[in-house]
Amino acid sequence: MGNGIAALNVRVIYLIQNDNKEFSKISYDDMMDGNREERDFDNDGIFETVTMKLDSHENHNYWTFNIFEFTEFGLTNANKKNNYPIMIQYFYKENFEITNKISRSDMKTFALKQPKEYDWKK
Repeated sequence: MGNGIAALNVRVIYLIQNDNKEFSKISYDDMMDGNREERDFDNDGIFETVTMKLDSHENHNYWTFNIFEFTEFGLTNANKKNNYPIMIQYFYKENFEITNKISRSDMKTFALKQPKEYDWKK
């Protein structure tokens, strides 16, 4: 879908088999570097996925990560349960530290209700 940072743009698609053996489809636009791993982050029996987007704040760019649960209602935002979103300053080198340039309460203003171009077909 592009080069440079734009090469990270992806369309994420999940097919989830329901109890009645039919499938639901969840899809959305996201950014991703490497393989996406879904897991039960908070050990509550519900799988979550983390989305990634690039945001600008006060002349800096940040990777913003939101967390969503797979529920019977599609993807449900689970940021509050997991103290997300988190933001990591974008550098031209590896960086895995949550920024200290933005307060955690200000990071909450970058929360997504749903991922970009979210679609759920039950």
